[in-house]
Amino acid sequence: MNRFSIAIAAAVSLLVLIGCATKPVAPPPSPARIETLNVFSGEFQGKIEAYADVSGHLANGASQLIEPRQWREGYRLYIEVNEQLPAGEVASGMAAQVPFQRRIPIEITGLAPGVYIVNVNGREEHLEIDGLGHRPAVDRGQFL
Repeated sequence: MNRFSIAIAAAVSLLVLIGCATKPVAPPPSPARIETLNVFSGEFQGKIEAYADVSGHLANGASQLIEPRQWREGYRLYIEVNEQLPAGEVASGMAAQVPFQRRIPIEITGLAPGVYIVNVNGREEHLEIDGLGHRPAVDRGQFL
């Protein structure tokens, strides 16, 4: 082999190694830390609606909230609020945490009258739905 062949082989090998270099992968979403939860309902523009006002902290300034996911199991309404760190970022200590607030509409279409427990990342609040409309539970836990 001559020097030219060796140089070409080395260049091709280098390009293959550069092409195979791994890029940072974003970590999986993780639950956002929720500190306060307030559930309320009322009539807005002729429709009955319910909301969960949440506040808490993100792991750092680079984190972003992901669109909340909701589901229901009997009289429990679950809302999952996750945050996503960008690729290459790592959750840091308390000093770097960033506060957030978010109003999340609660899906209440078709719910039967009763007292529902709204659970957002482990924090719970009650929502009472009466036969005439929706209203917050006055006697929280009375029917549970």
